[in-house]
Amino acid sequence: MLEQTVQLRRRLVSAGQGDQSYQRQLGVSLERLADNLSAQGRSADALPLYQERRDIAVSLAKADPLDTGLQTDLITAREKLAGALESQKAWKEALVLRGEIVRSCENRAEATPDDTLSRVALAGAHYHHARLCLMSGDPALVKTASAALDRAHEVLSILANAGVLDDAGRQLQTSVETARTALAKALSGG
Repeated sequence: MLEQTVQLRRRLVSAGQGDQSYQRQLGVSLERLADNLSAQGRSADALPLYQERRDIAVSLAKADPLDTGLQTDLITAREKLAGALESQKAWKEALVLRGEIVRSCENRAEATPDDTLSRVALAGAHYHHARLCLMSGDPALVKTASAALDRAHEVLSILANAGVLDDAGRQLQTSVETARTALAKALSGG
């Protein structure tokens, strides 16, 4: 059914002559199909769908940079594609996406300084970027990973001190602290 939905949405996009709502619906359908394929262990089949989803999200977000929903779609599309690339061990491409995600989250956090969720998302983006730097096995990226973990720590500490972290934020904070400790221990030779 998901494949049929994607085909129907493609026809609607063609007939809609650039209607953004049809494009957005196609992107969502592509993501759902790709998620389903990934869940079945067919990540290689899912990858081009995630790439198309990201391309649609980029186009829509550029067309309306003030639409926070479209900006969120873009971050999500990049995250899904990065995850698919990571599963294929395509480190270089995934690192580019993780960097783009961090920048998008930084922009959102700056634009909405009182939004706790955007700050937690920023910390999460730094954490996932650091994690990927370390997973890649590239020794040149260790300093980048350390800096990203430090930035995530800083953001989460501010939120924790303000008493605004929810359970998910506290779990992320624990993951960041565990990673920072493990990295420091590894770097010190212990």
